[in-house]
Amino acid sequence: MLEIIGLEKAYGGLKVLNGLNMSVEKGSIYGLLGRNGCGKTTTMNIICSIIKKDVGTIKIGTDNKVNDIKIGYLPESPSLYGYMNPVEYLQFIAACCNYKGDIDKRVNELIDMVNLSFAKRRRIRGFSRGMTQKMGIAASIFNEPDLLLLDEPTSALDPQGRAEVMSLIQKLKDMGNTIILSTHILSDVERVADKIGIMNNGKMVLEGSIKDIINQVYGESDAQSILHVRLLKPISDEDVLALKEEGYDSVKLSVNKKELSFTITDKEADIEKITKSLALRAIIPQNINVEGTSLEDIYFKYTNQNRKA
Repeated sequence: MLEIIGLEKAYGGLKVLNGLNMSVEKGSIYGLLGRNGCGKTTTMNIICSIIKKDVGTIKIGTDNKVNDIKIGYLPESPSLYGYMNPVEYLQFIAACCNYKGDIDKRVNELIDMVNLSFAKRRRIRGFSRGMTQKMGIAASIFNEPDLLLLDEPTSALDPQGRAEVMSLIQKLKDMGNTIILSTHILSDVERVADKIGIMNNGKMVLEGSIKDIINQVYGESDAQSILHVRLLKPISDEDVLALKEEGYDSVKLSVNKKELSFTITDKEADIEKITKSLALRAIIPQNINVEGTSLEDIYFKYTNQNRKA
């Protein structure tokens, strides 16, 4: 659907994009990650032809028929006409994009899709940020785009608003849409993305599925994580010995005997096996967390950021 090769863009003496390469497959969600200022928004603006590239190639569509490709775009902070209600605003969007279908049908269809039927006659100026984002998504997909660009769609939303917007994005993917999701919220990407790209200093430093990226960084055979298990009460020496006899030679025990650490290679399978072993001995975990090969670990490593505890 989209291939970018050697993309460069500078503003005066500041080079924002420095040979960016990326590819997005049709019908997928591509999670575009990177710290603020790395060039994510500039990349989206160039794809949409809002700004011009300096150098590079952008191929859109299976046959590179750019004129036949429709692109939808939701900027980070959409500015909507607050005096309009959702019906009026989407009718305005229909006129802007010269929509040829049944406008009233499309307006009602989109309002239902983004769960704003209850507010279809309310002025947009009174909407919450989450409602405004959903309204922006409805506008961005009005003309049934082949490629949808979403720039920080869950930024500054409360947990409920984030969940609603991410559920909507998943729904769009299930309908066959191709989506580029720019964000710095890693859990959102892990939830919906088929492929991710991590940008730093205007370049793509890692690209692939989460599994592929972990293998790139750690190697297929060496991708190890540390599973930390905090217990409700101290574990006995006998139970620790039994765990080691089951094959957990690397198990480590804290001084207070209430925290266990395991070296694991297969996250899902090992967590299931360890929790079953603990349950058989009536050992109750209070908290379980994994570190070592998560997307978060890789993100901080490749964007040159110090991870805060």
